[in-house]
Amino acid sequence: MRRRIIYILILTIISFAAVFLLQTKSAFFGSRPVITYFPDNGSIIYKKAWTRLNPGNRNKQLEWTVHSEINRPAYFMQDFSLLYANGRLIATINYWKRNERSLSESRQLNALPGFYQSLSVHQAEVHVNDQIFGKEVLSSDQLYLWKNGGKLAAFKEARTAAEEEITASYQDRLVKSQSDLLKRTASKYGFNLNGYRIVPLNELTESSFNQIFPFSREKAMRITGQLWEGIYKAVVNGLQTPQGTFEAAAGSRIPVLLIGEDHLLIVIETADKQIILLKQLFH
Repeated sequence: MRRRIIYILILTIISFAAVFLLQTKSAFFGSRPVITYFPDNGSIIYKKAWTRLNPGNRNKQLEWTVHSEINRPAYFMQDFSLLYANGRLIATINYWKRNERSLSESRQLNALPGFYQSLSVHQAEVHVNDQIFGKEVLSSDQLYLWKNGGKLAAFKEARTAAEEEITASYQDRLVKSQSDLLKRTASKYGFNLNGYRIVPLNELTESSFNQIFPFSREKAMRITGQLWEGIYKAVVNGLQTPQGTFEAAAGSRIPVLLIGEDHLLIVIETADKQIILLKQLFH
């Protein structure tokens, strides 16, 4: 009988992860290798936290900006953002500073027609009497690029019949590919999808996380923070397959969350279509 292997990894302490940094600076990782969840003591307030995708100044370019601002200088601030094209990871922003109250980072990327999504986590931490407290917030943005009269045109939300057709085309493909992935995952690892709520990572937002994880706000924040801690490690360190090898995160699919009563399964498909299944317990 074929042995089924499920990696049960508490995402606060394990490697969930892949070697991949596109469009990033080597100094970004330095002596600060991880996003780390710390409890909130209420002293840090995010005044601004946003992610923006816009057409670049030149044709066939995409401008990608991540910005955050808090109410006080923090011991440490970090913005981490993932950029997906048609559901596949193509680039990251990972920017941090000490003793600052704001961060801002922009990139200009060559772009082809497609559906672009950026998902970001903004984190700040303070040290009080040898204790560490933190605050995390999420932001995101999306942009459709399409050819119109030989040039790239862009929109975020469909306003015309042509844009509605483009949106429907991309969304139908993403829904079908996600459905196929989940069927393969359930078959490979031997579980019933009917026991889970299905939530793509892009639907986990600052306004939705407490509905997606319907516990106390504090517990929902902790689950979300620990999840993003694991995702960070996945991008930086390598996606570990059941065979024990590591696959790069470049080209991997947006993670899909399968939410049960007391745990969360995270499904990731690598660029070469290997399936990674991880588990996070709700404590």
